[in-house]
Amino acid sequence: MYSSYEENPEKKPYYITTAIDYPNAPPHVGHSLEKVAADVIARYHRLQGFDTYFSMGLDENSQHVVQAAQANNVDLVAWINKMDQAFRLAWSKLEVSYDRSHRVRPPLIVRTTFPVFCSVSTYLVASTTSSNG
Repeated sequence: MYSSYEENPEKKPYYITTAIDYPNAPPHVGHSLEKVAADVIARYHRLQGFDTYFSMGLDENSQHVVQAAQANNVDLVAWINKMDQAFRLAWSKLEVSYDRSHRVRPPLIVRTTFPVFCSVSTYLVASTTSSNG
């Protein structure tokens, strides 16, 4: 399991992630190909002694997800939970050895991106103002 380099300096950290999938339908062979390929790389690095952290997940922020839930006459949260179970089952059956599966949710996006957006906006306004004056 992953630990920080400070906790375990003899093992170099290695991070790998995959694209985060939109849960607008159950996983298909394209999803599987990417996850299995990333799993092979993660396992290789673990065997080489790296402190490997393999991350993947779902992005719940898509109009396609909302449309899929509506088309199936299912509440959005229930639909996403159902798809999350389908994806996790697929990775379990393929024995994909990920460390963490994330679910990117609207409150998380606002909480993590808003401060960055504000900083960039402030910088852009300041640089535009100073270059025009």
